[in-house]
Amino acid sequence: MPIHIPKYKYALSHLFEQKLLSIQSEHNGTLEVLLNAGRLRLNTANATYSFEDKYDAFFDTFKALHFEQRSIGEALILGFGLGSIPVMLQKNFQQNAHYQAVEIDPVIVDLAKQLLDTEILLQISFFCGDAFAFVQQQANKPQAQRHQYNLIAVDIFNDLSTPPPFFTEQFLQPLSQLLSSKGVILFNTLRYDVATSQQSKAFFKNTFSAVFPNATYVNTSGNRVLVFEAT
Repeated sequence: MPIHIPKYKYALSHLFEQKLLSIQSEHNGTLEVLLNAGRLRLNTANATYSFEDKYDAFFDTFKALHFEQRSIGEALILGFGLGSIPVMLQKNFQQNAHYQAVEIDPVIVDLAKQLLDTEILLQISFFCGDAFAFVQQQANKPQAQRHQYNLIAVDIFNDLSTPPPFFTEQFLQPLSQLLSSKGVILFNTLRYDVATSQQSKAFFKNTFSAVFPNATYVNTSGNRVLVFEAT
């Protein structure tokens, strides 16, 4: 059942943040849904998982890569949150795409279904489960049955860290098989301090670039989004 947010809360959120709800999750501990400057924001204890077009890691990357000039068609989102990626692509980058959302936390999936606009929800297929297993399963299908995507966005975090299996070739190689011949992969990593910046650089140099030659990256505020564009 949709969660109704009164109009006055949207107005007040431009003055000060409105807390809409707090809920417990087995995967993420305490989750808070806030309304800030008219945008839905999903927070864990230490991290922001979603913030509509204020989710700078992807907004700045979409802008740098001129996504308003692209036609996505089919997108795979690994780590969905409250759907910042489809929301900003539809509203800010003139897209009309279908989104396969993969999110391990059923509490977050339920929140997304209750809070997203109906017109956005109609363009999303949800899979509640582990993204690593999902990618392996899809890549193991015969090529004729394997779905391929023009955009693959990897935004997988457990609070302030990405689980180590996602930083391996065992994840990236199958992922490459799901990318269309002219598609793009965006892999969000943290760089908010020396340790996370070094981890991101090492992953990019030693693993990501090994699987995806000619990869680049976009630095945003506190993040580094790794980019591979198929040609």
